[in-house]
Amino acid sequence: MKNLIIKAVLVASIAFSSVFSLATNSAYATAISSFTRTCEKISVNSGILSATCKQPDGQSQNTQIDLNKYIGNSGGNLSWDSTNFSNSCSGVSLDNDTLVAECKKINGYRQSTKISLIERIENKNGNLDLISSSQEKGHLFSLENGDDWFYFEDQYTTGN
Repeated sequence: MKNLIIKAVLVASIAFSSVFSLATNSAYATAISSFTRTCEKISVNSGILSATCKQPDGQSQNTQIDLNKYIGNSGGNLSWDSTNFSNSCSGVSLDNDTLVAECKKINGYRQSTKISLIERIENKNGNLDLISSSQEKGHLFSLENGDDWFYFEDQYTTGN
């Protein structure tokens, strides 16, 4: 029983020190909302993601972004590290904030693949936009209820 208590205290201490370390190293959180919550009439055609998105003033506007500039087919899998996925993928569709397609593998066969768009696409002032590279280096997660997305950036500052 004593060993169990010691283990529990040790785990709690490590968890507390990790959270405290993040806070004292000036890591910060920025709320990120899935574009599917602030945009409607979302569609994809020939690699172009189109939507009607809300602006900060509440007005809506039509916007689009060419996903071919940022997503490619890497061995039959959709990938952010490549470009021009629509050249070798077919049956492209959206499942909420996920791009789904049948992409050609190196051997010529096709396979189903998908990629989350909220990792790198956002509604920025009413425009679909690529999330900045500094945000790409962070961690995106959802609370248990799935309603709010938060982003923790892996950036630490030192005191003067």
